[in-house]
Amino acid sequence: HPTPPNPPASPPNSPPSPARSAPPPPKTTPGPRSTSPPSAPPAQHPSPNSTAAAPPPPRREARPTVAAPRPAASEELAPRAPLAVRVGLESGDQFFTGFSADISVSGIFVETARTLPIGREVEVFFELPGGHAISADGRVTRTRDGKDGRKPGFGIAFRALVREDRVRVGRYVSQMLTGKIPRI
Repeated sequence: HPTPPNPPASPPNSPPSPARSAPPPPKTTPGPRSTSPPSAPPAQHPSPNSTAAAPPPPRREARPTVAAPRPAASEELAPRAPLAVRVGLESGDQFFTGFSADISVSGIFVETARTLPIGREVEVFFELPGGHAISADGRVTRTRDGKDGRKPGFGIAFRALVREDRVRVGRYVSQMLTGKIPRI
């Protein structure tokens, strides 16, 4: 009698045969049991003894996670000053407005009923008192839903702030905290 080219399939939950070179089929989640015999492979999957190699999984580009990374300690400790001005926000094809609550050289908090997810990149437009217009790229780093009695909104960490704008924001914060300019 000639020997069959493939050894018979072993029953489920039995140790693999030493003569078998292919890995065992992947485990499946519990569910309704099949009525087909254990040696019959599923119709849509190749046999475990198949010589055709599966293509490698597609490579994914590194993408930001849902939660933005924590800012550096120096940014967390950046002094904040109150600022109440209209802020324009653009993210993808969305444009909307809100009002700033506070600002530092590292970011701004915008009060708005509109929400954006943490990690979303935005462009921010506003004017400092005195009329200096600022446009900056940023990323949403925290959100507030308003359930605690404070107005809803989100914090934006500046990612790209022109040096002159950074100096002006720093000067504004310093003057507000030392009382050298009137609060608006």
